[in-house]
Amino acid sequence: MIRSLENKTVICGNGESYFSDLKDQDQATWIHKQLMPMYWTYRSLTEENLFWLLSLPQSATITDGTRRIHMSHSSDIFINRIRLRPFRSSSYGQMMRTSPFSHEEYLAIGRKAVLEYRELKNAILDLPTEIYLNGHNHLQFYMEYAGRTFINPGSCGASVDFSPAASYTILNLQGGRKEILERRVEYDVDAVAEKLMQSDYASKVPVWAEIARRQLLEAEEYTAQLLWHLRDVCQSMGVSAEMPVSNEVWDEAMKTWDINDLH
Repeated sequence: MIRSLENKTVICGNGESYFSDLKDQDQATWIHKQLMPMYWTYRSLTEENLFWLLSLPQSATITDGTRRIHMSHSSDIFINRIRLRPFRSSSYGQMMRTSPFSHEEYLAIGRKAVLEYRELKNAILDLPTEIYLNGHNHLQFYMEYAGRTFINPGSCGASVDFSPAASYTILNLQGGRKEILERRVEYDVDAVAEKLMQSDYASKVPVWAEIARRQLLEAEEYTAQLLWHLRDVCQSMGVSAEMPVSNEVWDEAMKTWDINDLH
């Protein structure tokens, strides 16, 4: 469906990057149980669709004639900065469970966290006064500062902000104006989750399918919980926690993994 759209600009995300790593590997070496979801997805793609996905760029820049819009999956500004807890999906969950907040409050919390971080504020001021779009953490957000605009549309299929509704954002630049409209769309999440658990994917990778099911229904981050558990098991076994873990570590971790044990 995406390929059939006209006037589209599409960039790759995490999954497509993983496929790039897999394409030159001998599939006989695809033995890691932790990576079975990627193996399954890669093998399920048609050759035509796989070729298209592998051709997607890491980033893109488009323009409306006067303003440039930069697109990337992740963001050097908001992602992977330890001090920016509101933009880490696992930390977001901890914050929400401790003291629930509305989306409007989240926008204020996120903006405050960014602007109190002097190094980050300086990094923003070093950027051209243009528009920046990113995703990655599945958390819908936008802010404007000193002529720069930052937008994250969230996720239309795997939200982690405690609202299962699909999220997207409209950027309207018509008539020389700039309008940012955040949207949420309710859909039958239960039906999607049921279909997921009846799929071949669920039969082949049941642990990951259950994580996806819970994330669909509850819109909470569960993947990080499993990765933390794997790290703890590695430490208890005295082995390296480098990912992917060995199948021995994976099997041991599955004996004690409890998806309800949120950190």
